[in-house]
Amino acid sequence: MKIEVFEITSKEDATYKELMAQYKSNTELQELLDEPIISGSFAGYFSLSAMINMAIEMEHINLYLLKDVDDDIFVWVAGKNVKRGKLDMYPLLKEQSDEMKEEIRDVLFREGVYDKSNNEAFIYYAEKGSQMDKQRAIYLLIQRYVCYCGVSAGMRTVVWDAAWTIFSEHENEIPFETECFSDFEFLNKINPNYTKEISKEYDIAILYEKEEYFRICMMIVAESDDETNSAVCYGISLLELEY
Repeated sequence: MKIEVFEITSKEDATYKELMAQYKSNTELQELLDEPIISGSFAGYFSLSAMINMAIEMEHINLYLLKDVDDDIFVWVAGKNVKRGKLDMYPLLKEQSDEMKEEIRDVLFREGVYDKSNNEAFIYYAEKGSQMDKQRAIYLLIQRYVCYCGVSAGMRTVVWDAAWTIFSEHENEIPFETECFSDFEFLNKINPNYTKEISKEYDIAILYEKEEYFRICMMIVAESDDETNSAVCYGISLLELEY
């Protein structure tokens, strides 16, 4: 299968007109485009066709159509929020395997829609983090949690989940864990800056998608030191999340 990527900037683009012609003649594509979006940034508000038309008009969203050149059909649509770095992907065929989604993701990396340098940096830091002292890694992540209180619930969520994932994977490497009777006591013993006031006043958000974890993780990497970067990337790399 040969996939080509087309960026759509106007309803006058030939590729957009071709998609609309395919839409009019293909019942399956009509059903997919007219169904409500159930995941990603546009979930619950738009149909896929409405999202496509809206994205064309919005300056901060780049819209891409991916076409199977061999079969001459469109197979995926992707919208990238250039302000947030968030990429949403939606299939234009009902039968799409996980392998196909990974292939599409690789195509977007090659085309520069995803920031490949970020991906390489994530892998580099995650590998360094795997060699860190795990108690030290958790200490650094909780320190970041404290710093993000009143700043960003998303960033707090990423470092919190990274810390607990490292703990779950390396519980036997934390010598005093069995001496603690609560999560607060455990975290406070690792990092005294995590106080009762902070534990009561601040909470975390809910992130559903791996792309969101990755995007926020790389925001943290952009402003943190190497040791903290290694801890957060390693923790997030351990999360078992579905694309």
